[in-house]
Amino acid sequence: FKMRIISKDAQHTWNVAAPVLTSIGADQFENVMTLKVSGNIDSDDIMYIRNKMFNLHHIDLTDANFVASNNEYYSGCKTNDNSVGGFFGMYRLRTAKLPTSAKVIEARAFTNCGNLYEVTIPEGIEQINDGIYNTGSFASCTSLKTIQFREGMKRIGNCDFYQCQNLKAVAFPSALTTIG
Repeated sequence: FKMRIISKDAQHTWNVAAPVLTSIGADQFENVMTLKVSGNIDSDDIMYIRNKMFNLHHIDLTDANFVASNNEYYSGCKTNDNSVGGFFGMYRLRTAKLPTSAKVIEARAFTNCGNLYEVTIPEGIEQINDGIYNTGSFASCTSLKTIQFREGMKRIGNCDFYQCQNLKAVAFPSALTTIG
């Protein structure tokens, strides 16, 4: 718990260019509550964000690009070009703005982010990949109330909103061809 106590004098908002380790420094990760990242994000960046930023509430990736990496940020998981993923299990995360360069939201991208209530999906996102059982992209995001898909969205995969019991409103685009 000591890593989750933030000094009132700590810097809480960070506007950085990737890589996050060199931009923020490992000794400051627990202080990050709001993060805006620009530049190329790979598996190493996702690993630091997921495993070291315990107090992260808001993430803005609007100006970031996900790039493929052979490194794993979690067992069997690594980043792919233009494909958002890796934030599953970040229970304190409340808002997420996805990159305008992204085309795909991976399965499990935000699974079990129980306090996530707002996600900004840009027009470039064309599909949300299939999940299985309780591993859809937004599965168990119990605080998510509304979601609006932009006109570029063509496909929503299986189980993507499993156990999102507070989801009250969904706006589907006219280009949507498949809902799993």
